[in-house]
Amino acid sequence: MEAVQPAFRNVFSATMREKTFWILVLLLTIGLFPRLGILTMRGEETRRALVAFEMRYFNDYITPREQGELFLSNPPLSSWLMLGSSILFGNYDPYSVRFPSAVAVLLTSLLIYTYARNFFSQVGAFASALAFATNGEIMIMSQKAEPEAVYILFLSGSLMLWHWGYEGKWPAFATWMSAGAFVGLASLCKGGLQPLAYFCASVFFYLLYSRNMRYLFTIPMLAGLSCTIAVVAAWMLPYISLHGAAEAKALWLNDTASRFHSWNMAHFFKHLGTYPLEIFGSILPWSILLPAYLLPSFRDRLSPYKPALMFALFACGFAFLTVWIPPGGQTRYFATLYPMLAIFMGAVAEVGFVSTDALGRKPWIRFTCLMAGIFILVGLVIALLPFRIPRFTFDRWTLPLPWMAFYSASFFVIGVWMLACLQKTMMNLCLITLALLVFNLGYFMDVKVQRSEKTLEEMARIKSHLPPDVNLVSLGITNHKFTYYYGRFIKPLPVDTDGRDVTYFCFDPCLIDVGRIAFPWTQIDTFSLTRDYLDQKRFVVLARKN
Repeated sequence: MEAVQPAFRNVFSATMREKTFWILVLLLTIGLFPRLGILTMRGEETRRALVAFEMRYFNDYITPREQGELFLSNPPLSSWLMLGSSILFGNYDPYSVRFPSAVAVLLTSLLIYTYARNFFSQVGAFASALAFATNGEIMIMSQKAEPEAVYILFLSGSLMLWHWGYEGKWPAFATWMSAGAFVGLASLCKGGLQPLAYFCASVFFYLLYSRNMRYLFTIPMLAGLSCTIAVVAAWMLPYISLHGAAEAKALWLNDTASRFHSWNMAHFFKHLGTYPLEIFGSILPWSILLPAYLLPSFRDRLSPYKPALMFALFACGFAFLTVWIPPGGQTRYFATLYPMLAIFMGAVAEVGFVSTDALGRKPWIRFTCLMAGIFILVGLVIALLPFRIPRFTFDRWTLPLPWMAFYSASFFVIGVWMLACLQKTMMNLCLITLALLVFNLGYFMDVKVQRSEKTLEEMARIKSHLPPDVNLVSLGITNHKFTYYYGRFIKPLPVDTDGRDVTYFCFDPCLIDVGRIAFPWTQIDTFSLTRDYLDQKRFVVLARKN
């Protein structure tokens, strides 16, 4: 396999003819899409899906709503994509509303590969793409109906497109305007100032490092900024005309502003100590490659890749500070920069591949041996889980015996296979990817499905209590999981309504004061809101007015 990087100008057409590119497409397509719908909707997923549903219900594609009330959390781009996907598949099932997230992870991975081919061989680009797509947190995101995966696609895409255009000597207008449009699309996913701040800081510090600040203060840069403003304004101006500037400001900034409220010093210092470890854990196993940068013998071999690594360093460094310092920072906030962080991991595989001496290959070989040992160990552990050990129980992690045998054998065979072809970097990258997909989207997914509440059966039981033509209402805003699985619009009423024209109704006891219900009623059934049948229970109540 060739190790010479292609020219910047023809890298896109070149990658489309590479077998490695299509292997990446095949691996991720097989891994990300088949099991999108098997797990019940959980967390914020049902709220996001409900926003998409109500856009179509109210025939208003500008305003995010929840049960008809303004939803002042995120702009609507991810909801538009869920809506388009639901129209494509003809329903609002979990598979349909999760589909955009899986597509976004696939497209981001392909963009990483194509961008990295400007600096790395096929092996380094392949490793970079896989280090993003198959780390633990991103695989979870790819299977969730939430805006994070789409946000990562557009924000990381803006950074890679700009740097690709800058180093490749694209026309300045094409470089700035393509990146600016992606910044605008990222802003329409999550709102806030982060997309523009992350992009501007990354570009500023890289141009400062490159001693080319004159590239920043140009008319093409203003054109790029105009693209960002135009993309945002295309939605923002109609929203302001419908609901006013105050509501638009609240929708745009609420989520970001909440991170900086009520700082507790004990939490602050705890967060400073634990957050780097949380990041390291969230991108396992690929984060095990990062300690290679502590070795002088490894760093000495990085000169050919300096432009990519320095730009990634500036982008990740600035973003990390913004989520490390506030005590409310979560790993998913930094996941926006995981595509750039993946470049560092891909470089380790690249150095190991192109090095002709054992010293240069050592970090990658050690990683491969460690992963092979872990997979063999995981296979053995899974094989032992069905056996009863006094004082220990593993029922939560035990599947039917045929599946346990399949997963155990899969990990064991992959681990042994890796040791047998230790010097074949591409083969081991494929095997690592296969094992991670089998674990995260196979075994671990099956464990979660087995432990999940039987939500569809519960909703079928709820509906069996209701006449076919019932007009179900809720007292106050009820939980979005109930509303999503009910599948029809539920009009919210004030808690203290007199009950006129109300027969059947529902409410979430955690969201309203039940004592304020002003008419006599009888509880009919309850609908569980928990994910795991072993969790502490929380319910929505279905009731009938007496």
